[in-house]
Order: sequence, then C-alpha cells, then structure tokens
Amino acid sequence: MTKTQGDATMKSRSPFHFKVLCFTLVIAMFISSAAATISEEFYENDEDPDMGNSFDPDLEDAHIEAQLLAEEEKLAAEQAERKRLQREKEFEVELSKMNEEQRKLAQKQKRLDAKVVRKIMKASKRKKHYLVLGLRNFETNIGPLTLFHISTSDVKKAYRKLSKAVHPDKNKDGMAEEAFHALEFSASVLSDEGLRKDYDRNVAILRKTQREERIQMVTDSIEFVYRRVSPVFKIVYRVLKPFWTPILVLGVLII
Repeated sequence: MTKTQGDATMKSRSPFHFKVLCFTLVIAMFISSAAATISEEFYENDEDPDMGNSFDPDLEDAHIEAQLLAEEEKLAAEQAERKRLQREKEFEVELSKMNEEQRKLAQKQKRLDAKVVRKIMKASKRKKHYLVLGLRNFETNIGPLTLFHISTSDVKKAYRKLSKAVHPDKNKDGMAEEAFHALEFSASVLSDEGLRKDYDRNVAILRKTQREERIQMVTDSIEFVYRRVSPVFKIVYRVLKPFWTPILVLGVLII
C-alpha cells in the first residue's frame, strides 16, 4: 500500500472513529446521570410523608423516656470514669512503692487485666451475654435433638473462672468494677432458665430480622439499579445494533 492510499484509508476511517467516540461519550453521560440519581432517590424514599401532620402523645412520651435514659447513661458513664481515674491513681501510688523489677511485673499484669476487661465490656455493650462469659452459643435443634447445648453448670463454671480474673480486688484495670458488674448481670440472665429462653428467643428474632433486612436491601438495590440502567442499555442496543459487525471488526483491528 502506497502512502497516498494509506492516507486515504485513514481519512475514510476518521469520521467513523469520531462517531464511535461521540457515541461512547453520550453513553457515559447517560450512565453517570443514572448513577447520580440513585442516592437522591434513596434519600427521597427515606422521608416520612406523614411527618408533622399530627401530634402523637405516645411518640412524645417515648421521646421523653429516651432523653431520660440517655441522661442516666451519661451520669453512669461519668461516674464510671471517675472510678476509673481513682483506681488509676491508686495503682500509680502502688507502683511508686515498688522496685524496678516489681514495677515491670505489675505493669505487665495490668496490661493482661485490661485485655480481659476490654473483652467483657465490649461484649456487654453489644448485649452478648454468652460472649461476656467467654462462651460460644452454637446450640442447634434438629427435631427432638439439641446439639451443642450450654448448660447452667457451664454458665456458672465460666462465671467463677472469669470473676476471679476480673474482680476489682485482683484486677488492677480502671474499668474492672464495671466489667465485674457486667459479668454478674450476664451470668444472672443465663443462669435463669426463663430469662435465658427469652434472651435466646429475642436474639433469634433479631438475627432473622437483620438477615431479612439485608436480603431485602440487596434485592431493592439490584432492582433499582436495573430500572435505572436497563433503559440506557436498551437505547445503546437499538443504536448500535446496525453497527455490531463494524464495531467487532474495528475491535479486532485495534487489538
């Protein structure tokens, strides 16, 4: 092929390349516009259409009760923080009376104590009574059979073991007292058959609800994206349908 023929071929291809480029930009604009409206529609759907239409005394009472509960929790947290600081000061006083070797051992033990306390407090805040006691509840019912059942004696055994490690007289962490109370509360719930059944039932209901909500959220997201994107792809298909063969040939040539 001569140089003149090559230039002629390139000129003949240039308009087609320009059209493909322009069409690609149009498609990108359509898709970005559809994606930009996703978050807006989600926010619009979250708005309550009945908000402000009427006064509900039950909601007002619930709001007041929630405020009182929040204030109580705030006061309890402040009291716990004061106790923690006081215990930390007492520990520092004890350290000042020790030699270098004793101080290192005491600080090492305090780090271990803090690890136990943090684990208990984390599980307690999540209301995971089994985890507070260091237990894993894998109980499964298969017809009349119950597998991996945690007995009351298992609960008491776990409580006795942890109570020794987290008791404020032995554990030097500042939050040891709060962790000990959390441990006592979880043990009292799981040691009582009635309270334990209620707790297990509520946990099962919560897990089922959360699982259904996650499935529904994924389904709604897929359906929403499909509704937004499918018209764009239909337009793309209709426009590009006569050009599939040239596009494939062009792609082969580019590759």
